[in-house]
Amino acid sequence: MIKFFRKIRQQLVSENKFSKYLLYAIGEIILVVIGILIALQINTRNEQRKNENKIISLFKEVQTDLLKDISNIEDAITTYTMKDSLAYLVLNDKLTHEDYEKTNDLFRLITSFEDFQFNTNGYDNLKLNVDNIPLTNKPVFNTLTVLYEQLKTILEDENIRIGNAVYENFKYLSNNKEWFSSSSWESNDTIIAYFLHDPFYKNRVKEFRILINDAYIDYKIDAITIYKQLGIITKSNKPLPKHLKNYITDSESLKPYIGFYKPKDSTDKNILIINEKGMFYNTRPYIYRMFNHGNDKFGFSESLTYSLTFQRDDKEEITGVNFNANDYKREYVKIDSKKNTAN
Repeated sequence: MIKFFRKIRQQLVSENKFSKYLLYAIGEIILVVIGILIALQINTRNEQRKNENKIISLFKEVQTDLLKDISNIEDAITTYTMKDSLAYLVLNDKLTHEDYEKTNDLFRLITSFEDFQFNTNGYDNLKLNVDNIPLTNKPVFNTLTVLYEQLKTILEDENIRIGNAVYENFKYLSNNKEWFSSSSWESNDTIIAYFLHDPFYKNRVKEFRILINDAYIDYKIDAITIYKQLGIITKSNKPLPKHLKNYITDSESLKPYIGFYKPKDSTDKNILIINEKGMFYNTRPYIYRMFNHGNDKFGFSESLTYSLTFQRDDKEEITGVNFNANDYKREYVKIDSKKNTAN
């Protein structure tokens, strides 16, 4: 090809056809420039493809880290839900001597906790490549930033406070109770009497219960949401493992439950309302964020033990809901919103 163009150029020069030669030369320059531009474009595309593949790989790494964190948070939620229930029994004098003899967890109620570390390698590596993240994926990165820079910090602080409380409780028993070194607390009447009747122990239980009723569920909900978003981006949208509860509740999944619910107790004037954002009362504007336990049962991020269980009739239509908060229970009947407005 080069020999062919050289032959044409030599022929034009030898024939003294300068104007045609000039046009040819310009055309040849244009062809060279076009070739260079095409080569640059191909190189740019190759670089973009490499960057995109790298970002996808980093997103996958973040997704793997999130799955580990979700699993750790699930373990913490399970532990603290159990502790919250036991703390309720302690504070309301619902335990007996026999209960302590049969349940070792009662003795460790405020002297053990779930200590965990977050997995941040993927996110840290992603931050180093933030300039290479495509604009279409920036919103997901921004959400990740909130999760890791804000919510994670809150949860880490929460974990430190719980750990410090556990240490102080442990230290108090070690320094003030002669029976602390005993190897069989469940068979020691003096020890059981302390846990059953000491008012200052109940104060410590109350403090511990307040500490464990905070940010864990909120963090898990947000982590699962981002995990699913990353699955779409990386085209590896695998469901969560079966042992992890899927706490995501979006407006679509709440649709069957949306409506007004009137308490069966005629003295209670609080109408319970479910909308696409969650649950609230007609007398209080605060919306409780709901998460799905499955089988028409929902929990709240504000409490580990509060729950709603919806009732259906023979036609599978929602007819009512039961609100449960330890010993406090309330039954509601679904009503027509227009009738409620009229009342």
